[in-house]
Amino acid sequence: MSFGTVPSATLIACLESYVNPAVPIGTSLSTDATAPALHIIPSATLAKLKNVGPARVKDMRGLGHAKQVVSHVPIAASLATCVRFNDALHVAIHLNAEKIVALALLPAEGRDAVKELQRCVTKMKFVGGVLATYQSTLADTVLAPLASHVHTSHNASPLLILHLYLSSAFDRHPNLRLILAHPGVLPSLLPRIDTLLAHIPAADKPRRSFLDVWQHNFYLTTADVLDISTMRTFLEQIPIDRVLYASNYPLEERGKELMEELRNSGFLSPEEWQRVASGNAELLFGLKKSTVKTAGVK
Repeated sequence: MSFGTVPSATLIACLESYVNPAVPIGTSLSTDATAPALHIIPSATLAKLKNVGPARVKDMRGLGHAKQVVSHVPIAASLATCVRFNDALHVAIHLNAEKIVALALLPAEGRDAVKELQRCVTKMKFVGGVLATYQSTLADTVLAPLASHVHTSHNASPLLILHLYLSSAFDRHPNLRLILAHPGVLPSLLPRIDTLLAHIPAADKPRRSFLDVWQHNFYLTTADVLDISTMRTFLEQIPIDRVLYASNYPLEERGKELMEELRNSGFLSPEEWQRVASGNAELLFGLKKSTVKTAGVK
């Protein structure tokens, strides 16, 4: 079955990266484990990371992006730094507001993060926020199974998600929506997660099951999907309405060819394909007029 090629600029690319020019490049000798390894990025790519103006818009046309939702490369930053960087991003994308929308860089401390997210969403029309780290304290009866069954050597460790889940955050905030920008192999670890959760006493577990939270509160991007086979497997592991298109720009400049291949394969119906290409992003980030206003957190 064939539905033709993807029309020009129909894709909404989510959580595409940028970096504030004030972030130090650093060196391979840096002792700061939280600093992004910008020194290993080719200079041409680094220049694109710092640009959210006309040069990025020109690249978007070539990639078939109707719109980009940009997010800062994750860094551990103070509230003052986040405010400064978010203000600068707001000014930088102002002239291209129809093409580029933003997620706010947020500090790790909870109250400061909420304050800055609210400021950016209400005053500057950002569509969500980016958390580089998450702080949590869990009981020993919970930490022991985590230490036994999950290891941070995984390319995409589920530890952060499990800490958040086991803190009962989704019981307290059932409408919380989180986006995993680079899920990697995480979807394939769901059976392992079920196994480890079975070792945690019921009294220490949230009311909602992890599967329920996974299917209703998490969104995953396609940033780590490189071929049609991987795409099919990926789409079988999470509901279609929780998948967001991403191209991993500018670290990789994958065009619309994979989405064309997916559309022509018939694996998804035309309506399902459109959800992945743009519809889910439009609804989640409020990019079209809707009765539901949303803000996502990466």
